[in-house]
Amino acid sequence: MTPGTLALLGVAVLWKLRQMARAPHNRSLLAVTLCLVCATAGSSVGLHSVAPKVDDLLGHGASLLLTTVLLLDTGYWLVLFSRPSGSERGPADRSGREAVPLAAVVVVVFCAYAQTPVPLRALTYASADPTVPGVVVLLVVSHLYLVYALTTTLRRVRPYLRIPEPPFSVGLRLTALSLVCMALAASLRVSSAVIRAAGADCPAVVGSSATVLLSAGMPLLAVGVSYPGVAARLAAASAWQRRRRAYRQLHPLWSVLHEAYPDSSLSDRPASARRDRLRLRAVTRHYYRRAIECRDGLVRVSPYLAMQGVQEGASPHVIAAHLPAALQAQAGGRPCAAKAVKVASPDNDSLDADVRELVAVSRALRRKSPAARDSASLYDIT
Repeated sequence: MTPGTLALLGVAVLWKLRQMARAPHNRSLLAVTLCLVCATAGSSVGLHSVAPKVDDLLGHGASLLLTTVLLLDTGYWLVLFSRPSGSERGPADRSGREAVPLAAVVVVVFCAYAQTPVPLRALTYASADPTVPGVVVLLVVSHLYLVYALTTTLRRVRPYLRIPEPPFSVGLRLTALSLVCMALAASLRVSSAVIRAAGADCPAVVGSSATVLLSAGMPLLAVGVSYPGVAARLAAASAWQRRRRAYRQLHPLWSVLHEAYPDSSLSDRPASARRDRLRLRAVTRHYYRRAIECRDGLVRVSPYLAMQGVQEGASPHVIAAHLPAALQAQAGGRPCAAKAVKVASPDNDSLDADVRELVAVSRALRRKSPAARDSASLYDIT
């Protein structure tokens, strides 16, 4: 296992722990998190720089034993994660049933390790002596369980691979690919151990292929289970940035409407252009609030816009050109017999479409109004 793969697993563990902090009662998320924790711990113990220290501390061959047990736990949590939620009475019953084969395999592995003379205990999978029965049992039994766990998980997630819902589908396919790689790696190691135990020569390509497949499977697993959450966060960050930009671009329009209709404000705090520029928190809430206030102001002034000759479907430049005069006429109490008209109407009912029309009016107003231009300069609106 390379340090880069280990670092990727560590990042995935931190990401899942962050999700666990927000949803501590999500059992599926708990299973995935513990799966990654076990995989990361097993990979760490198996590093060439760590394994000798573990052997010095716990005994000759302890690093391989600990790595094997942690990989078994990784498979167990994968099986538990993929188990259908309605197949048993409850989560505790499901985890208890799945723990039985794991416990049996762990007992066999420990017995095989204990029965093997200390000088003959394997330090790595590649250096395992196929003539030592305890070593063969440890390798074959542990990897057979991994084949069972990985293929069982793959069989259970396979029906969901056709769901066309990215990023969930992408993450699931990457996870399935990682399961295939690791199942093949475990199968090759079982075959290699059996062939060598029988006294035959096993091609070197079998062992090297198993190593390559496992090295590919572990990072794919980390990426696959983390991809949906990371992609969702990136999408949310992109939406946050768009809304923050639109919030700032609405300021020229909002400022003139807020001055004319202070009673329409949905906030009890006075607005500040410089403070708005630095605003990072609650962007979505302020974005909605500003859009609603702008739309409400245009609705209230629309009869005076109609009196100025602005018709429904008028361009943003026409609206911006007549808006100051319409606001001045309304503020002066000038009678208006015209009816309200739809101005800056979006082509659909979504708020984002409505904001695009309001932003167009605001940008046009900024170009025509020196006061709005000075206010907008605080935002570097382009």
